[in-house]
Amino acid sequence: MVAMHETKEHRVRAGKESLACSLDYQDASKRPTVIELHGAGPSNRSHTQYLSETFIKKGENVVRFDFSGQGESSGTMQESSLAKRHDEAIAIIKHFQIDTDNLTVIGTSMGGYIAASLAKIYPVKNLILFCPAAYDVTAWNVPFNGGFTDILRRDLSLLKSNVPELLANFTGNSLLLWAENDEIIPPLIVDMYESALSGKANHATY
Repeated sequence: MVAMHETKEHRVRAGKESLACSLDYQDASKRPTVIELHGAGPSNRSHTQYLSETFIKKGENVVRFDFSGQGESSGTMQESSLAKRHDEAIAIIKHFQIDTDNLTVIGTSMGGYIAASLAKIYPVKNLILFCPAAYDVTAWNVPFNGGFTDILRRDLSLLKSNVPELLANFTGNSLLLWAENDEIIPPLIVDMYESALSGKANHATY
């Protein structure tokens, strides 16, 4: 019988922000191997908690955290940006000394795009994306209250996304999960991720 896991709460500095983090584990002596990235809007680290149990049963420790401006982390959504969230995810990986040689990254919506950005700089072993978003590359450093939405509203802005570049050298296992009738993620994004990952050795889509 698998023992019940424990959760320890942490605060981690990332730039000027204080990020609320949860470490789900059975054996605290093991380095975490899994990081979960939630989406934008009202989402937070509690929304990905249900995924932890699967990995903990396999003996892996999991880190969940709130991006700045969401959940229990400091900051505001308006001051956040894609680049800032990318840097916050890196800060979490470094703080917990996550084992990047056996790294599993799980991302939902905007968190899926940040997960893809991590796959460019780390040898991600498993990439699991739930309805991942994509953005015009020029929006990367733009604060969410500083014209970010205006960029997204431009005609065909998604054609300027760098998702293919982010995943070009990815060689790990990938799993894409899409909603059957998604009113937020357009078919263009679905095709973009499918094209970037379907040619890889170990890829599945649901």
